Amino acid sequence: VIATSGDAALAKQLLNQLPIERIDSYQPYWVTRAYVYRQLADHNGARDAARRAISLTHDPAVRAYLSETYNVR
Repeated sequence: VIATSGDAALAKQLLNQLPIERIDSYQPYWVTRAYVYRQLADHNGARDAARRAISLTHDPAVRAYLSETYNVR
């Protein structure tokens, strides 16, 4: 909810506080992170997070959506 509240900086801060061992392989975290980075106009950060999210899913439709949305080739 915070990611879509309009306060992307706060969302990024909260995401950064999560322990990496808990979220490293949690695909929804990386999708959220990509979204937040895009809201902050950090296109490289958004692409990197989207790449991680893509690597964590086997669903071709999700892969295609994330690739297109975040311009990941």
